[in-house]
Amino acid sequence: MEPETENISAAVGCARLALRLAPNDAHTTRLLNKIHTTYPDAADESDDHVMGELALQGVPTSPSAEIAICLIMCATDAASDGDKQEATRLTVRARDLVGEEACAAIIKLVRESDAELNAERKAKREAAGSNADGAKEVGDAQ
Repeated sequence: MEPETENISAAVGCARLALRLAPNDAHTTRLLNKIHTTYPDAADESDDHVMGELALQGVPTSPSAEIAICLIMCATDAASDGDKQEATRLTVRARDLVGEEACAAIIKLVRESDAELNAERKAKREAAGSNADGAKEVGDAQ
């Protein structure tokens, strides 16, 4: 491969990843179109090949589940605060990042975790309330 074209596959991989994360971004679309115009064969390269080239360059190609989890947690908070539009926007970003199936699993885990945390908090409040009542009764007996 010529020196100026040795990283074209990696560039295509970057552009494809960017397009997945921001499908309506004009800058990303122009970049991918420019690469395909300048290097027409690049359009025919498989995702596996271009992602492999990115990996060889040390660029991570798998989306971070941690980011998707954070997005879903923020979406849950937004929904709790009544901001359904923001909750939807964040959920869609998480889905676009890790895919629909993984996003659904993350949502389920976050909801289960929130339910467990709320149950623990309620139990602690009830225990603290009954301890306060018990302490009051002991104090009253004296």
